[in-house]
Amino acid sequence: MDVQSRDKEFNDGSNENRTTVFDLYCIDSAQRRFIIEVQLLMQENIVNRAIYYASQTVIAQGERGQKYNYELKPVVTVVFMEFNVFVDDRYIRRAKLREINGASVSDVLSFAFVELPKFNKPLDQLETTLDKGLYVLKNMKNLTQMPKQYANTVFELLFSTAYLAKLSKEEQKMIDEAQKAKWDEYAINKAAIDRGQNIARCEIAKNMLLKNKPIEEIVEFTELPESDVLVVTRAMLAIK
Repeated sequence: MDVQSRDKEFNDGSNENRTTVFDLYCIDSAQRRFIIEVQLLMQENIVNRAIYYASQTVIAQGERGQKYNYELKPVVTVVFMEFNVFVDDRYIRRAKLREINGASVSDVLSFAFVELPKFNKPLDQLETTLDKGLYVLKNMKNLTQMPKQYANTVFELLFSTAYLAKLSKEEQKMIDEAQKAKWDEYAINKAAIDRGQNIARCEIAKNMLLKNKPIEEIVEFTELPESDVLVVTRAMLAIK
């Protein structure tokens, strides 16, 4: 019913009004919330991170007033990882609130952690829609065309979208030049800021020299290199 990409911010759910950004945030016709994350690089405490984000989505459903009865819609979190976290060979790990004996306690929080490096089925052995989805997620960057196994499936739209998203060399050059211009602007601004900071530090060093502070103390306080402090010292002596 609703899909928001990662540029949408989710601001509710904590007293500090923290901002949580999801890769994909969805609501289906049953009003279930889906948080879809894709992690390319190793993240510490990835499970705790997923619990934290899911909890914020649960808390955001709360309503003010005495009549609120804690009716909550399920929140499903799916984390795709291009790295391994768990020690066994299973590539999908599902979890929810359960009793020790395995009986379900609540469906409000559900999690699925997918370790893509552990999915090793070859193209000719893909059987289910899930198999095909995981294969695409793991191998899309290396595919040059849609495999025949994906013809007349829901994945045709994915491949056509990926094809349209490819840039020609001319388009890529335009993007690269625009990026370079941004980098150049950043470098110029940073240099100006650094220059201003350096001038301020030199002024501080000058005042400390006037008070006969030792060079070691000036270097430690201003974080200027000793060579710069000596330059300031020589300049002051030349003025005298």
